[in-house]
Formats: sequence, structure tokens, C-alpha cells
Amino acid sequence: MRMKVKMHTMIKLPLDSSGLGILMLSDFEQTRTLGIPCDKPTYDFFFLHYSNYNELTSKAIPEVLWGILKERGLCNFEIDIKDNVDGEYVTDLVSLDTGSRYPMRVSDALLLAHIGELPIYIEENMMCPASGPEEFQINGLASILRLVESPLLKEMLPEALRIEDYELASAIRDELCARGEQLPKS
Repeated sequence: MRMKVKMHTMIKLPLDSSGLGILMLSDFEQTRTLGIPCDKPTYDFFFLHYSNYNELTSKAIPEVLWGILKERGLCNFEIDIKDNVDGEYVTDLVSLDTGSRYPMRVSDALLLAHIGELPIYIEENMMCPASGPEEFQINGLASILRLVESPLLKEMLPEALRIEDYELASAIRDELCARGEQLPKS
């Protein structure tokens, strides 16, 4: 069963080398949440939006393209987060006029939802009982890495080794192995 959710907060991961962040979704009663990992450029763009740096964001490509669609009356969309397959969220931009579905990265879809004020829907069974940023301090690095998609983990591993953060590298390796993922060659 699908449920409507909203962006709740953003959390900067304590991984200085990666710049990754977590976009926290919640239901409207704030009884259920889900952390969606995002890369540094997307996180930074969200940060600019939430900090009201309109002079920087108003001419960026997502806003310009959304403005063109809106001007042409082509703005009747929703975001549908359908599944998580091997650590990657299956997400579509859905045209409510035609039913057409356009696969997107989940973080990009959430950014578009923010820019266009689009509704976000997710399968109810993907949401967790409510928790907040405190959970990440309590449960540590392993719980954070569980939220990060496998391709991003594979990018982070060589970087953790390069900066000699062996605790991080070990945690990333353990998470990839727990998922049955092939480790990147270094």
C-alpha cells in the first residue's frame, strides 16, 4: 500500500571525505521515517534550497527546466518510490496525465519534488518507526552505511583507503560483503 510522505530533515554524514548526506522522509504524522542517501552535489543543492539561496538556485538547470514544464502546463507529476533492490531505490517520476513513468535516481527525484512541490509516495512497508538524527549517533557508522546505496559505497571504499581511514574502509567493506556485493578492485 502506498503512503504519502514529505521531506523531514537532512543529515550530513560524518564522513568528511565523501560529503554524503541522508535525506530523511517522514509521514505527515511523523510516526514513520526513511533515510535516503544522496551524493555531495545533490546534498549541497538541497542545502542551498533549504537555506533560501534563491539567487544561486533560481538559474540552475533543475529550476529552469521545471519552469519551462510549468509554463507549458506540463507539471502534473508525482514521485513514486516503489522498492529497494540491492540497496538501490526504484523510483519513478509519474505523469498523472498520461501515466508515463520515468525512472530517476531517488535523490534527484526528491530534489525535483522539492522544486516542483510534487507529492512523494512510497510503499508503506519501506518506512520505519520514527527516529531522528539521534539514531545515527547511537547506532554508529554501521547503521549509517546501511542507508547508502551499493554504488556509492563502492566509490567511498577507495577514498577511505586513500585518506587512510581504515575504520571507515573496514565498515564499508563489511557492509558490501553483507550485501553479497563484489568489492571494487583498488
